[in-house]
Amino acid sequence: MIDYIKPALEHKSALKAHYKRVITHTFQVDGIDDAEDLQHEIDTKYSYIERYYRQTDVCFIIAKNDKQIIGGIASYRPNSNIDKMMKGKLNHLYEIGSLYVNPAYQGQGIGSTLIRQMQEELRAAGIREFCFDASYTLAIKTWTKMFGPATYVVKDYWGEGGDHHIWVVTL
Repeated sequence: MIDYIKPALEHKSALKAHYKRVITHTFQVDGIDDAEDLQHEIDTKYSYIERYYRQTDVCFIIAKNDKQIIGGIASYRPNSNIDKMMKGKLNHLYEIGSLYVNPAYQGQGIGSTLIRQMQEELRAAGIREFCFDASYTLAIKTWTKMFGPATYVVKDYWGEGGDHHIWVVTL
């Protein structure tokens, strides 16, 4: 059985380990061989986790089976990439991001359930619109299937053929 919960303090180290493991795997699958970018992505997730535990503007939901954290998602103010690409145009929104599911559990609806759970959190907080972004191949495919084409595509942001996609979704 999979539980979808807000992480408690006892989950902090396991949550960090989950993100490090799955982000590293994602970089390998996407053929990204840049240790500095990998560490930056992991450090960014760690900073969101720290902010969550300081009870700031960050919300996390995790998917947990009996033994381990197998998925996670967060909401927060738009990341620096969105801010820079959109020149602050989306700063009034919350972003849903940091959606990573353990590769052994992908394709089982866990990511979709995490998204629905986070949408309910935002609705309950009176938030009616959110944004999210993606540059990983699998993430773009997944988001497009779920929400349609991106609202904005920044061509070659990550180099030739490395487009960055941004969606704005109304709840």
